[in-house]
Amino acid sequence: MKKLFVWVLAMTPLLSQASLPTWLKTEKPKQLGLYVEVLNECMFDSSTLNKSIKGEFLRASIKPVESDKLYMNVQVVCLPQRSVNGSVRGNSTYVDIRFGTRHADGSYVLYDRPMYGTLMQGGTGSDSASYFVDEITRRASNALTDYLMANME
Repeated sequence: MKKLFVWVLAMTPLLSQASLPTWLKTEKPKQLGLYVEVLNECMFDSSTLNKSIKGEFLRASIKPVESDKLYMNVQVVCLPQRSVNGSVRGNSTYVDIRFGTRHADGSYVLYDRPMYGTLMQGGTGSDSASYFVDEITRRASNALTDYLMANME
């Protein structure tokens, strides 16, 4: 039984790597396109989020570049939650983090899977802004982990 358990633990990374899409494997795995867009009335700006995500790229030893061959697309849409009298009671934040590419015909495509986004709810204080940025950055880091695993040789 112990040998089976050890074998399962040893094979788990290989099984998860095998389930990653083949299009994540690139010729230049030490660089990846990065595009960050923050829309609407967010409590943080695009440059703050971009800097945080670029930090994850740096820790993963991946250079963020302007490339449309393969890129990580991070799009954030915020919507304040208003009460009946119009005061802001909180914020809803939709996060879409996916890999994308540009086809030979010039059309851009975001891959449907894997998708690292979510819908988040938060308050109106600076701690909520930090929470949003940290959670989005963590999700981008998860995408980078999959990218690195797909490019392991």
